[in-house]
Amino acid sequence: MNPHVQIEAAANPGIKNGAQFLASLRDGREVWYKGKRVEDVTAFPAFQGVLKTLARLYDKQATPEFIDLMTYDTGEGYRASKSYLLPTTREKLTERRKNHEIWGADTFGQMGRNPDFCGGITVGLMEVRGDLAKLDPVFATNIENYLKHCQRNDLCLTHGLHDPNMDKTLRPKQDPDRCVRIIRKTDEGYIVRGARYATLGPFANEILVYPSFMLADDEDEFAIWFALPMNTPGIRTVCRDSYAAGRNEDDFPLSTRFDEQDALVIFDDVLVPFARVFLAGHAKEAVRIYRAGLMRWAGYGSAVHVMKRYDLFVGVGHLLATTGGSANRPRVQEELGELVTLADTHAQLFHAAESAATQSKNGYWGPGGHMTNRVLAIMISERMVSLIQHLGTGAMIFNNSSEDFDVEELRPMLELYGRGHETNARDRQRLVRLAFELTSDAFGSRQQMYERLHSGDPYVWTANAWRTFDKNEGVETVNRLLGTHFKA
Repeated sequence: MNPHVQIEAAANPGIKNGAQFLASLRDGREVWYKGKRVEDVTAFPAFQGVLKTLARLYDKQATPEFIDLMTYDTGEGYRASKSYLLPTTREKLTERRKNHEIWGADTFGQMGRNPDFCGGITVGLMEVRGDLAKLDPVFATNIENYLKHCQRNDLCLTHGLHDPNMDKTLRPKQDPDRCVRIIRKTDEGYIVRGARYATLGPFANEILVYPSFMLADDEDEFAIWFALPMNTPGIRTVCRDSYAAGRNEDDFPLSTRFDEQDALVIFDDVLVPFARVFLAGHAKEAVRIYRAGLMRWAGYGSAVHVMKRYDLFVGVGHLLATTGGSANRPRVQEELGELVTLADTHAQLFHAAESAATQSKNGYWGPGGHMTNRVLAIMISERMVSLIQHLGTGAMIFNNSSEDFDVEELRPMLELYGRGHETNARDRQRLVRLAFELTSDAFGSRQQMYERLHSGDPYVWTANAWRTFDKNEGVETVNRLLGTHFKA
């Protein structure tokens, strides 16, 4: 068999349920947490909440109510997740969105790298495979085989977000450890070395790696796109501290269920078989092709998720004001009005982008619009955090824990002094703690930073929005008014 196109076949192809998803993670992968090796991620206490969340979603896609919304019949004897559905029609793009809505709603927009997100990257790979085929036809064949592999095995993917934050004054060729790179080529494939940050790393079946760094023409060794199982020999996953560890769900309803875990994934002279390589060498082309549409469909999914996050902000803000008895105050109404205006503006822009969907050169439908949508999402998210903090005021700081209600001598006083407008003390306490965790706790702060950096440096995105925006109409308006001849 040709080693360039060989890829694993699923013994029992099709969508997974929750138990099968968890079983797929018991594969001998090397995961580290606080200096100790995690022998089985599915049994590790700090990971239980998010794994239950993911398993529940895998179960959900097989239920009669959701199977047609979240999966589709491939026509090859099995059903696949719509995370891997190619949007060859406008209707199929809508189907992808409805699947994203379920993943996003069930996680309240708190997981930036739900499995459906990286499913969108495989659509992007299919879109750019023609450009890759010009470099080597095998690259395109490998991508087509890999998509089929993901569909047949219902894989949970992560991706290497970017290289570690090392000395940015040095180019990769000056400090080779800065970026994942090719060490040598063998008869079986490429040996790679380096590291990448990856969210969901301990819970993913495989990792996608591709360079988003602007490489120079003489930096071909750093230009490699590939996908590998997380249990590949030489891959080490080193996790950050868990935000869920030692917490109870009553007081921390977000982190205990949605801490998707960020990690440093180290490639310690790892073999990437030829069948798993989508590009090797061609540094200049690697960056150009990456920017040609690889993330278009993943970004579409993240826009759906962020709308679900905004829904939570609106609900929390409204209830803070009403249960706190301040909803009729002009200043509070102004803040609530801004909150809903921001949420609705983003939603309307998203639906406008979907209505303006266009067909790519390879026939895949994707959202229209401009990168200003992503820039606006960053601005909205940061402002919403501030608004919730204003609406919650000191109640978000001076708040007791759920265990205090279990103390017989404290309960009557807590029920007296903790009650709100038309609400009991226990419900008010849970709401206020949710507001704090959403915006001010370590988990909430991480979520906001993740939203800001979701697609890279926000300042670069904002500058690029101006750089790429069509300014001709605006300049022509000035020329018509003044009788001038300025050029855009």
